[in-house]
Amino acid sequence: MSDLRVYVADLAAYNEGRLLGRWFDLADYAGDAEGLNDDIDAMLAENGRGDEWAIHDYDGAFPLEIRSSENPSLDGLAEYAEAVAEVERDMGMSDATRLVAAYLDEIGGDICNVAQNIAENYRGTYDSLAEFAEELTEDTSEIPDHLQYYIDWDKMGRDMEIGGDITSVNIGGELHIFWNH
Repeated sequence: MSDLRVYVADLAAYNEGRLLGRWFDLADYAGDAEGLNDDIDAMLAENGRGDEWAIHDYDGAFPLEIRSSENPSLDGLAEYAEAVAEVERDMGMSDATRLVAAYLDEIGGDICNVAQNIAENYRGTYDSLAEFAEELTEDTSEIPDHLQYYIDWDKMGRDMEIGGDITSVNIGGELHIFWNH
């Protein structure tokens, strides 16, 4: 799985001006919020400072819903790690972390179902909305030669997105297209 880590800080130590905490690799906790909770509790017990924690740093791509909180749901973190692992495994995506994070930021929805939603709605990677519109049209319709030059693929692709038929997510210059069903 792609790098997906969180730094969990001991808040009692932090409030005393000391930095105590640990990086947790979420690949180890994909779908296992209870295991993550147990390991955080063990870290806090080792420090002997208290039982409150906060996430003070992230390594990897996380959706805004997670990044915007010092105390995101451990269930949400574990489900997110599991979704990334599923997309990476089932779709063979090397940068599944960024795709899942961008998908959740753009479309929203339940983290628990994100891998299934991506698998069902993902249409591929394109250079532009125009390229997607042209490919879709040519795959589903016969365009007479005398009309080829009158089609504005840019407007057609933009209208598909504005009209709510598709959503696009730009990751590193690649445009990933999803159906909005």
